[in-house]
Amino acid sequence: MKVVESVICESFEEACKALGLLENDNQWQLAMKEACFTKSAKQLRYLFVTIVVYCEPTDSLQLWEKFKEDMSEDILYRIQKRLPLGSERVEYNEDIFNECLIQLDNILRSYSNGKSLSDFNLPAPRHEENHHISNEYLKETSYNVEELSKYLLENESRLNQEQKFVLDTIWSAICDENRKSNMYILDAAGGTGLWKYYYF
Repeated sequence: MKVVESVICESFEEACKALGLLENDNQWQLAMKEACFTKSAKQLRYLFVTIVVYCEPTDSLQLWEKFKEDMSEDILYRIQKRLPLGSERVEYNEDIFNECLIQLDNILRSYSNGKSLSDFNLPAPRHEENHHISNEYLKETSYNVEELSKYLLENESRLNQEQKFVLDTIWSAICDENRKSNMYILDAAGGTGLWKYYYF
């Protein structure tokens, strides 16, 4: 009963969908797709919640996955404007999508008497105390891994013995799966090459 045109479906529901016996979400996907051309990301979030709450799509999660970038566009733009000059360009990531989910959750709770995203089979956002992405966080995460790897390969051979020891020690601590929380402090007068090394 799970076989449709020689393809074995994972569930009876999937087989029924393939046979056209169940409603699908094509109309809601089309509504979101059309709105993407004329509506802001904030308006898309309101439309998404309206569809989820009042139209009962069969797969809200798939709808979220398909349009999460469109609904997060203003968040990404705001973050890119706050980046310091010369920083690597930020792309869509889980933190941006989480901020979008927080906003969707707030809208949904006002629409549905306190229900949350998880009540509609959608990912629950992380509600951290300071969930907005800070400039400090952006500075620490907005770097180009390829450029840094290239820089390391070009300059590692130039390290003196003490610098190499420090690099190897810290790198070993990072790669050690059983590591404890450690703190390393490097102290040196600028340009002297004389390091004081502290380990806690």
